[in-house]
Amino acid sequence: FPTFNFSNFKPGFHLVYINGKKIMYIKSTLPNHLVVIVARNMTKFESIKKKLLSSFILALVALSIIISFTGFFIAKAITNSFISFMERIYTMALNFSHEVKTPLSIISTNLSLLELKPDKVYIERISRALKQLNNLLNKVVFIAKTDEYSILNKQTFILEDVIMKTLNELESLIEEKTLDIRIDIEPIEITSSWELYEAIVSNLLENAVKYTNQGYIFISAKSNNKNIILTIEDTGIGIPKNKLSYITKEFERVNIDKPGFGLGLFIVSKSVSILKGKMSIESEEGRGTIIKILIPV
Repeated sequence: FPTFNFSNFKPGFHLVYINGKKIMYIKSTLPNHLVVIVARNMTKFESIKKKLLSSFILALVALSIIISFTGFFIAKAITNSFISFMERIYTMALNFSHEVKTPLSIISTNLSLLELKPDKVYIERISRALKQLNNLLNKVVFIAKTDEYSILNKQTFILEDVIMKTLNELESLIEEKTLDIRIDIEPIEITSSWELYEAIVSNLLENAVKYTNQGYIFISAKSNNKNIILTIEDTGIGIPKNKLSYITKEFERVNIDKPGFGLGLFIVSKSVSILKGKMSIESEEGRGTIIKILIPV
């Protein structure tokens, strides 16, 4: 260190500049009146401290920017998801209100006609409209409870029973259209979710009957020890090629002139997915549709 008289400073901790250099020293008076001075050049230390401080500030600024951008994109994603969710709710409410109006109108009209003249025809119309309403509500409830079905409530049943139950419910419409129902069903015992199998079968058959005005509906149920293979074939109006890729989405309909909610194939697809199965659709507009379901045993 340069020559400097430390004697003018009192004992303790000091920072001083000597010839432009920052010096830290500690002066201590020990017993027996000895003076100990510890001095160190702090110039380099101060330089390092400034660099560290600058780096810390830059890192803090960078972190703030990253957090800001991350927060922005998270907020945007949440907002977009919320908007998408609300759009779905709005669309569902709109479709629901539209689909409910028709059967309610039929019920109201035929009740009025019954007051004027009791007739079995009016009662049948009311009964059909009530079934349509019940079917619509079942679909909405099923979608609302989809997450619950991911934990399978298993029971043992015969697949043919599920199919015949649905055919009995559709019997009047099948007879009205004089459709030929062809069946090739093996006696398959299943231990799985009755609700999911019923959702698959009922929605597939309902669509087949609804969109087939003449011809036949073929129902096949077989097992190859690995998969249950369910096939529904009809000679209906078919699905346009440009709709095949997204026909299983919510509210998608083959024909808007037909009564429906656009949820049938969505429910089928969802149910098959929960059962870890696969679904394929082959269709030709004006000739008919073949839907094949494979579900692991």
